[in-house]
Amino acid sequence: MAVMSRSPKPGRTVPVDERFRVVLAVLQGEMSVAETARRHGVTATTISNWRDGSSRRARVGWRTRSPGLRMVGPWPSGVCGRRTSSSSSRSPSRWSSCGCGKEPPVITDPTIIRIGEAVQLSHQGEREAARLLFAEIWNEIGGEQGDPLHRCTLAHAMADVQDDVNQELVWDQRAVAAADLLTDARVAEAGVTLPVAGLYPSLHLNLSECYRKLGDLGRAREHLQQAQDTIGALGDDEYGQMIRDGQEQVTERLR
Repeated sequence: MAVMSRSPKPGRTVPVDERFRVVLAVLQGEMSVAETARRHGVTATTISNWRDGSSRRARVGWRTRSPGLRMVGPWPSGVCGRRTSSSSSRSPSRWSSCGCGKEPPVITDPTIIRIGEAVQLSHQGEREAARLLFAEIWNEIGGEQGDPLHRCTLAHAMADVQDDVNQELVWDQRAVAAADLLTDARVAEAGVTLPVAGLYPSLHLNLSECYRKLGDLGRAREHLQQAQDTIGALGDDEYGQMIRDGQEQVTERLR
């Protein structure tokens, strides 16, 4: 008897939230379109349609944006205030590398602008759509081979919308790795208000908190120390005080 190849299940209806997870996995390179289609019993064309449709939905509301996005420090406006009372309840303890209290410059870099769009989605409660757009941008910039400033900015923001601490850690690690490749000239060219050294207190503080939540207190203390060692790069302003307050909070949690 001839063995028939497996064909897609006819009429299969996949919930919208599951479609988002599938598209996110494809964009992040976890599975190919063909493999994803086989696993979910649909055609590769269907997966591609989900991806295209999800991307359009993630951009809703941004078609009439102004040419330049206002920035605070190196991160798109709206990122600042993480790990404050206005932060997401799912991520109550994240500190942002912003420059609160300073007049933000206008950023015209199209990639940074798109990252800002994803940040705004997350602040509107559209965490799944934000993750999808972040993943799409990450793929477009070349992932680990992309421009360090784009990678650092995106990874720092992507970590903020993770529900799993392990994934949050991965993105925080990517942000620090990208920061290590940055120069003051590159960040100044993009209109960033902080020198590269000013990014590290926040980046290491976030890593410290991730390791603490994972129970790796040794590494948590190491990154807390690195955050404390670099705090001198920040000014005596609202943002600098926010990071110093964050360091005190993590220090207390690690006692």
